Amino acid sequence: MIKVFLEEEYGYRYWVWETGMDADALIAWWKGMNTNTYFFSPVGLPGKVIQVWDNIDHAMKSMLDDPNIPYEDIQAEMVRLLKEGEKSGYWWADENGITHDTTGMWAAHLHMEDDSWLKPPSEERVYVNP
Repeated sequence: MIKVFLEEEYGYRYWVWETGMDADALIAWWKGMNTNTYFFSPVGLPGKVIQVWDNIDHAMKSMLDDPNIPYEDIQAEMVRLLKEGEKSGYWWADENGITHDTTGMWAAHLHMEDDSWLKPPSEERVYVNP
């Protein structure tokens, strides 16, 4: 079963798509996909989609969710993370609470037919056939 790190352009969100397909089936499905169906959200793609988080986004969200941290401290922490070049990576937790990152996965960009693509590791991009 192939997992794809999916960038959704409309909502500026990132997802892991557990396709349930092998490589040949996934490429064939992608080429025939109607992007209008998934323009606003990839929810509904065959298989399962899980929203993933950027490390910096997660740090900021955690701080914003804590009412005891003054907003000025949150701003200062954001500046510190950006100045120090905090590594930005994407991760998600599975149903058992185990975290995973997206290193080495297939990748995809989902938007419109002219710019949606699927990329197997170490191979060329595959585009939707309009």
